[in-house]
Amino acid sequence: MQVWTLHVPKLMRIGIGQTYPLQDLAVRDEQLTVAFNTAAKIPIENSQTDVLYQLHHKHELVKRTPDGAKEAGVQIEAQGNGETIFLETYKIQEDITFEIFARKQRSGSGKKRIG
Repeated sequence: MQVWTLHVPKLMRIGIGQTYPLQDLAVRDEQLTVAFNTAAKIPIENSQTDVLYQLHHKHELVKRTPDGAKEAGVQIEAQGNGETIFLETYKIQEDITFEIFARKQRSGSGKKRIG
């Protein structure tokens, strides 16, 4: 059985004219190892509720088909929920390094609910 290694660097931030998401959220620094032709689930601990997390490769948004193939399909992204969220890759067939981009979402009304 072949095993491939998935490297995940720390969070990056994007967005102009917006406050930035936290950069020090826990994303495993160590290498995630997945079996050949298997999707990896990359955990982001304590995700922020107002942040969208997206998986990128060489600064390009990563997409996958519903069956997990590496093709044009749905974007690999997840909305933060205050808990651990997962970005599930396409089926890995070679060593690869992904980047995680975090972007704050705009609030609808600009008003904050108190109480």
